Amino acid sequence: MERSKVWHIAFKTNLGLLERNLEGLTDDLAVRQPGPGANSPAWLLAHVYGARKGMLRLAGCPQPVEADLDPKAGRGGDGKAPSVPFSELVRRFRATDPIMKACFLAVDDWDQMVKNPGLGVEQPLEQVIAFMYMHESYHLGQIGLARKMLGLPGAVA
Repeated sequence: MERSKVWHIAFKTNLGLLERNLEGLTDDLAVRQPGPGANSPAWLLAHVYGARKGMLRLAGCPQPVEADLDPKAGRGGDGKAPSVPFSELVRRFRATDPIMKACFLAVDDWDQMVKNPGLGVEQPLEQVIAFMYMHESYHLGQIGLARKMLGLPGAVA
């Protein structure tokens, strides 16, 4: 299977992981921090959504532009609520799937060197995409843990 399809399937699987963790996470509940110093589910989703947009930029593809999304969802942010409702973040995250598919299919050189935003070093694009996939999976898993800490049952299959 060609690399573009592998990466689209991988990130589509992460979308499925998010979908299984959405039941019961209302806009009001999703902005609550599940514990002291813990990130809210809304903050986590804004963070990985921003990372997806950054990935599109690194691959040379157009990314959604929204002036209403507060940049505090980056590393070192306060971990609280983003500036848009959780339900809107979910809609935007879902909308990245076809954009990422088209982007990955358009990549001509997976070995081109790009700067890894998490490590600050130049690496082949595919290596950075792999790093970003792990990063996204980690934070989507945190949403699953946060929902349990907020009193909801585990992920719904």
